[in-house]
Amino acid sequence: MDAAGLIYIYYTAIILLGLVFVSLLLIIFYQYGNNKIINKKIVGIVIVLFAINLAVFWEPIVTTLIIIPSMCKDSGGLHVYKSVKAEGFFNNVFAGEYLTKYGYSFTEYVDYSHYRKRKFIKKIIGSSGDIMIGEVWDGQSPQSRYHYITRQRVQTKKTGAMKYLNIREEKDYILDTQSIEIMGEIIRYYYSGSEIRYAMHRMLAEKERTCWSSERDPKGKPLPIYVLKPS
Repeated sequence: MDAAGLIYIYYTAIILLGLVFVSLLLIIFYQYGNNKIINKKIVGIVIVLFAINLAVFWEPIVTTLIIIPSMCKDSGGLHVYKSVKAEGFFNNVFAGEYLTKYGYSFTEYVDYSHYRKRKFIKKIIGSSGDIMIGEVWDGQSPQSRYHYITRQRVQTKKTGAMKYLNIREEKDYILDTQSIEIMGEIIRYYYSGSEIRYAMHRMLAEKERTCWSSERDPKGKPLPIYVLKPS
């Protein structure tokens, strides 16, 4: 079932739960207002329904519209700690725009198309301005000093009530392999709730901008441009 179908089921379930909750709440008010003994079972059911409604319905709404944007504003987004001159770098995947648009002399990446064996490939700009393969080699690691790592998921440090929210952290970062120093990074927070709650989050997230990324940067510049300045 697609996200739209899940959302319809989600809304229907919430409406039904809400009707039952309100009906039972009115019974409690009626018993209280007429000085009758309040049924403890009804009170217990109301509390359970309220907890379910809060956890299933309000948690993704509050997390998406309030908590994640607040975390992004406080500690997410672009962080540049050091900038250097660089001819090129290693990336998870090949992107030709770094050579043709941003002025780097080379980029390295991992390729698995050679009979599913890992090969490292360096691509460069030829004398005619075309992208060409400069070198191919086997090995355990690339040759470039600087590595651009994308979509690295890390454990978010959460305390207090934050422990109960479905929020995780994801980073893009530039690593100096000689000094083992992170020179710059983009920090994003994302919702990790499952199934129907995640579908609710996605529907809200389409309208609510979350953390900065190269795709959402108004200037259209990816992370390496801020950290590794082409010579």
